[in-house]
Amino acid sequence: MEGLEGLIFKEKQTKIISLLGDPRKEWHLSDLAKESGTTYVHASRFVSKCEHAGLLGYEKHGRIKRIFLTEKGARIAVKIADIEKLAVSDETEQQSVHEQTIVE
Repeated sequence: MEGLEGLIFKEKQTKIISLLGDPRKEWHLSDLAKESGTTYVHASRFVSKCEHAGLLGYEKHGRIKRIFLTEKGARIAVKIADIEKLAVSDETEQQSVHEQTIVE
């Protein structure tokens, strides 16, 4: 999805939502920042905006917050994954057509 990330989505924000969509892992803000390739401050601001929009929630354990997608956020994460798959399949199809044109 190389070409579409910057065109349709903001790459780091999309990455954070996608990471949170993985139910196999518990996410903390520092982990999200590191895995998405952004700063802690940037991730914190984005998470706060998503929380206010009803996309994310958190559970507090002492000083540590475990961040998770709400039902609304999970539906959006699924849609983002669908768009990523579509973009990759379209890029593969275009590359195949281009290669066929060269061969002919």
